[in-house]
Amino acid sequence: MAGSMGERFGVEQFLREVLDAIERQEARLLVWGLVDGRMSGDELADLIAPLLDAACAQGMDSFYAADEVIAALAERGLLFATDDLPYPGFRSRMAETVRLAFRLRQLFPKHAGPDGWQQAPTLVADFRFAQRRRRYPRRDIDPAALAGEVGADAAISASLAALLDARGLDYRLAAFQVRATRRILHGLTERRTSGTLVSAGTGSGKTLAFYLPAMARVATLRLDRTGGRSWVKLLAIYPRTELLRDQFAEVYAEARRLDPMLGARSAGKVRIGALFAETPTNAKVLLQHGWDGWRRTEAGWVCGFMPCPAPGCEGDLIWSEQDILSHREALACARCGHRVTGEEVVLTRETLQRDPPDVLFTTTEMLNQRMSDARTRHLFGLRPGAVRPPEILLLDEVHSYAGNHGAQVGFLLRRWRHLVRAPITFVGLSATLRDGVRFFARLVGLAEHQVEEIRPYREEMVAEGAEYLLALRGDPVSRTALLSTTIQTAMLMARALDRPDGVPSRGLYGQRVFAFTDDIDVTNRLYFSILDAEGRNDRGEPDLVRHPDGPLAALRRPLPSASRERYGQNWHMAEAIGHPFEERKRVGRTSSQDPGVARGMDLIVATASLEVGFDDPGVGCVIQHKAPRDPAQFLQRKGRAGRPRGMRPWTVVVLSDYGRDRLAYQGYEHLFDPELESRHLPFASRYIQRMQAVYALIDFLGLKLGPDLAGGSVWTLLSGPLDGGQWATGTGRALQTALVKRLAALLDEPDTLAEFSEHLEQALQLSASDVRALLWEYPRPLLTAVIPTALRRLSSNWRRGSEPRADFAIRNNPLPEMATANLFSDLNLPEIQISLPPASQGGNPQLEQMGIEQGLRTFAPGRVSRRFGVRRSWIRHWIAPEDGGRHDVRLEISAFYRADLLGNWLVHDGDGAVEIPVYRPYEMAPVHPPKWVGDTSNAFLDWRSQIVAREPGVPLQVPAGSPWQDLLGEIVCFRHAEHAPLEVRRFALGSHADISVTRGEGYRARFEFLNEGQTAGIGYALSVDGLRILVRLPEALWQRLADSPPLARAVRTERFFDPASMAEALPTVANRFARNWLATIYFAALTHDALIRGVTLEAADAALASGEGTLAVADVLESLFQSSADTDESSQSEAGGIGGDRLRRDLSALLEQEDVRAGLRALARCLWEPLDASWEPILRRCFVTTVGAAALEAICDLCPEVDPLGLAVDIDPGPRGPDDLFGGESGEAEVWITETSPGGSGAMEDFLARVSEDPRRFYRLLSAQLRPNEYAQTDFQLRRLLAALAGDHPDPELREAIEGARRADSAAALDRAMSELRRSLAARGYVLYHAFLSALATRVLKPGSTPASDAYLHRLASDWVREEARLGVELDGRSIAFRWSREEDIDRILTGVGMALPQPAERPAWRFNAVYGLLWRRGREIRRIGLEPSNSFCPLPAAERLLVSEYLSGEIEDISVEAPDWRERTFTQLALAGIATLSAPLARRQALAEALRFFAVNPVEVDYLLVYARLAALRRIEDRVEADLEVEEVLL
Repeated sequence: MAGSMGERFGVEQFLREVLDAIERQEARLLVWGLVDGRMSGDELADLIAPLLDAACAQGMDSFYAADEVIAALAERGLLFATDDLPYPGFRSRMAETVRLAFRLRQLFPKHAGPDGWQQAPTLVADFRFAQRRRRYPRRDIDPAALAGEVGADAAISASLAALLDARGLDYRLAAFQVRATRRILHGLTERRTSGTLVSAGTGSGKTLAFYLPAMARVATLRLDRTGGRSWVKLLAIYPRTELLRDQFAEVYAEARRLDPMLGARSAGKVRIGALFAETPTNAKVLLQHGWDGWRRTEAGWVCGFMPCPAPGCEGDLIWSEQDILSHREALACARCGHRVTGEEVVLTRETLQRDPPDVLFTTTEMLNQRMSDARTRHLFGLRPGAVRPPEILLLDEVHSYAGNHGAQVGFLLRRWRHLVRAPITFVGLSATLRDGVRFFARLVGLAEHQVEEIRPYREEMVAEGAEYLLALRGDPVSRTALLSTTIQTAMLMARALDRPDGVPSRGLYGQRVFAFTDDIDVTNRLYFSILDAEGRNDRGEPDLVRHPDGPLAALRRPLPSASRERYGQNWHMAEAIGHPFEERKRVGRTSSQDPGVARGMDLIVATASLEVGFDDPGVGCVIQHKAPRDPAQFLQRKGRAGRPRGMRPWTVVVLSDYGRDRLAYQGYEHLFDPELESRHLPFASRYIQRMQAVYALIDFLGLKLGPDLAGGSVWTLLSGPLDGGQWATGTGRALQTALVKRLAALLDEPDTLAEFSEHLEQALQLSASDVRALLWEYPRPLLTAVIPTALRRLSSNWRRGSEPRADFAIRNNPLPEMATANLFSDLNLPEIQISLPPASQGGNPQLEQMGIEQGLRTFAPGRVSRRFGVRRSWIRHWIAPEDGGRHDVRLEISAFYRADLLGNWLVHDGDGAVEIPVYRPYEMAPVHPPKWVGDTSNAFLDWRSQIVAREPGVPLQVPAGSPWQDLLGEIVCFRHAEHAPLEVRRFALGSHADISVTRGEGYRARFEFLNEGQTAGIGYALSVDGLRILVRLPEALWQRLADSPPLARAVRTERFFDPASMAEALPTVANRFARNWLATIYFAALTHDALIRGVTLEAADAALASGEGTLAVADVLESLFQSSADTDESSQSEAGGIGGDRLRRDLSALLEQEDVRAGLRALARCLWEPLDASWEPILRRCFVTTVGAAALEAICDLCPEVDPLGLAVDIDPGPRGPDDLFGGESGEAEVWITETSPGGSGAMEDFLARVSEDPRRFYRLLSAQLRPNEYAQTDFQLRRLLAALAGDHPDPELREAIEGARRADSAAALDRAMSELRRSLAARGYVLYHAFLSALATRVLKPGSTPASDAYLHRLASDWVREEARLGVELDGRSIAFRWSREEDIDRILTGVGMALPQPAERPAWRFNAVYGLLWRRGREIRRIGLEPSNSFCPLPAAERLLVSEYLSGEIEDISVEAPDWRERTFTQLALAGIATLSAPLARRQALAEALRFFAVNPVEVDYLLVYARLAALRRIEDRVEADLEVEEVLL
């Protein structure tokens, strides 16, 4: 098959088209959970034939028959032969990977042999899968045309040509790259300040869109040698050092493309340098003391921020001792010998300072800290010392600059630009953002007209290749740790990709796996576990003692066993791709505890440090352990795979069956296609402004000291005392004295203060009134707190009393009570020192710092932590008595903590309160747990809280006419600004622990803190701003339920699953997870019987009790929660049955106990018994929680720059002492919303200011939180759509639009069909929420769907609604899926379109999963979304929108515009009450629009005045549209 390069490209393109067609066929099966399908040879030939004919017609002559195509695909590891049961066939790499992932088991050497696998626990219960086309900008522009686009500048043209010609003759540009180059160069040549945001997806080429113009400009300035001294021309700033390291190597490569052109013109090479933590001071310091990030070897010191740039090498670059001693800054590759000289890269800080590079890489932290340093400020273009300022400032991964950190960076850029005082071209690279121009303009401090966003246009995008998204639900029944599923998944995916030296797929698949976690503890566990699974020791070396036979993957070496083959335990695919089973994969780790990015590895375990901007073209798979916490963060991680265009990357998410994971799995469409919220920059936050004012003060002092600074740094001078020698003599004392004079002048000299005030206004872009607040207002005012503190410490050299150098100081953190050392941190969070035991005998304790809350949780007594187990797998820590709590559960505080008494605080004790001494720990000393204690031992602190108010706050009255007048009393805002902060006390009395043991049964322990034998607590207190909301609880809430069936259904179901209710009903079941499982099992059995027989829940309960139910309770485990167990009866009997089902056994044993069964029956009675006053306490707590949750969301909507994670909601302020302002009140009906950062974080300031401007807006937002959210609307619209497709009155046009989308056979055709479908839906009044469109794609339009599946799904949804109404409870998707999985309807639908079903014995489990995958979240699960307040100290009852909204409805008359007298009624309502609600059916929404136009021009008569109503709110609730009108004059 030899041929020209063009023909070979044609061959690869043809094979990719064939692979696309095969995968489309397979995806139809996989999305329905069918993994054992295969395509026969004849089916493949039929599929290939038309594609082959078309290719041959276009001149390709490499293949003449389908068999040759199949052989070529197999040779590339893209297609694999299957076993011959039930018939021989083929699967693609995609389909086989999904099959093997679904069949994963926890195999150990004891499971070796043909049948041993059957004793291994199953790891995956179910999966969700999607295969999607990838979209890229079309690249079809000849680089030669670029010169004409950018003007006639010869130097620019030559530089661009040098950069592009080195890429080859066939290289082409995308249109957006040309537009970006033109825009950036235009701004540079005009020397005007501008901003350009380049937004595009992974692999689009946005980085080149910056490098081309920027490096061309740098080269042009190199050619202009009139400047004399060197200066930094391009400043690249990064939020993380990992990203800096990665981009450094890329820019180095671009600089070298310019070398021939510059050399021909006798201009020096473009030099680059980096100023960050890993840049050593000089060679001497490196040689004598070492430096973080530089690793010592026999040959010299390994550079940590750049691998060898030689093509295909990536070896270590070493600064040899010989070069160091010869005063040469040069690096040599240990592998290939390539040299990097000082003409190309600057290695030390001293050289940077003496001879600045052309391009400087630095971090936001370094810029913030070094602008006041006389030695480095010129590198940033600051005078004195700078030759010229930089022309270009690059910000990569702009979308990561959001929230508090984004605002801190935004202020930093304003301060820098104010000091530079020169035109700057800002360039940002970003993923696609909502309102990108506004966001980038705000970030860099420019007007919006100065910024342009460059992105690919829709018509410039083309579909190429594919990506695979796989969500695996861990098997809860096997009771294996979810981490085991992730470990085995990583092992599989590392062998489902190409080998680095094999690449059989020709670049379609990568060679490297990234596995992400959200927790350092989990990262360490996962890293060492994968090392062990790959047969390596803690140092990464082959472990020939423990693993002489190689990695655990060797257990998947194909053996002659039909059952192994059928159930995915023979990994033929890995062998065919080229992975030897004896090969031990190389495993690395990258986290904040590691020195740099792990390179040259097959599998890298990482935390957030790798999620931003790290461009490794070899990454072909990203694994996410557990549900991602933030959609933007997840998209960043996902984007690490598939960087090269044309690669087919994998994204695999491993989820448990609990909590957030379960919700994420059920709403998997949001996991696969997350919607990014708008990015906020809270510049108005006083909390951030105050910190930035401190930094601006340091800038000002550095500017004013100027030459007097003489090599010193204001930042350093304010960070801590001089030692005795420096204080007595030397320049240090002189610098301190000069600084004291400048600070004193700010307090004593009005002109100096006026100059400083103007500096703050301009540097921070704040108003004069804002600056006055920073200078004078509490907390932390500059003139009465910050500057006096600095003067006191500098004047006394940090003396405290008679003790020298004893005042508060933190290394490299000036004024730590006023500002943080870095821009990521929160201010003044109390910390605790962790004194870890030595890792080896005779070693020293390891000291670490943690926030006190995080530290106490990490080392809750009984919890084994691996957070600091960085170097060895056996390093782990915990706090517990010597016997591990088997008998002794008393913990003397002095044994593990160094602590001070905070006071005697109150805790509830029955109907009263008692005082408990509480200690604030400053240091804790964990120990190594005994070897018999298992790694999975976990514990939770027994937290208590008190919220103490001592001074009156600012009262806020509910506006007249508001529907909240009867539900809320006074709202009071407590702030430092009025000297009325709150004291929030958080303390623990002990912990509840589940101790696992390495051999035998685990046990539970309740640890108790003691001080000298008496009960005590440990904790802390914060002085914060906050809000108290007094709730006026309506009388007899329970009586309202009878009038609202939907509310009654909601609260009955909620009470059944309420943790407190379960604990009360099952007192002998100590484990809360077991209680939850038991309740879930009983609810499933109960509802199944009621659904199947059409009886009430009470009748079903009686049937279950008598053993006459349609499904025994014990059988639910085998049916509803059936794992992917082996069903080959002969092999099972030979192996003695399946192991790994400990949870199943434990639950079955519990269900045999009479007291457990009686408890479940007692718990279930709340589902049908008449409602009475016993419900009142639960409803009251639910009501208060709902108000609190709604208030939190309303505050965040009112103040969009407030971080909701920075606020905590409490509904119990704790016992009150005599000094409390509310000492006589119970606190039962109160909501407290408090800031989590001490000293005032600005949230309450922002809230109070906005409420003062428009009080009614907050209450409108509060009401809006209780209305149906977009997920409820999605539920309604899906049911409405299904009725239109398959109901009694179908919509033929909509049906055709749906079928058009199903028939689409290309990306372009699908785009057209989806546009038509969206048009049809919008015309019928559907709101095209992202959530609705995602659910539509994954439920109604999933591959293989047909009109028959529409009818089936319509029956499912209708049955769901109907049965909930009949039974009087809310049914979750599991119950409905369980009920319908007992019937064969779905079998007939899929076989009707030619899909093969699983083996009969596997069908019940498959059927359940397939039906469950069709359903969507609804009911209480979606009503909670957006009403989940944060309180990690006291679990709050679930919020219930329906409960509170019942008392808001009816307050305002709802006037239908269809009523004949709607105008008169609306005029009357507005004149009397000041507010009215107009409504219309969805089909008559135009009539509502006309009504609003009527009131826009027709005034309302109020007390002889004619005033106009304003539109206050517009909303959509199911099939109605509502609008609120207000007349402010009446409301006032």
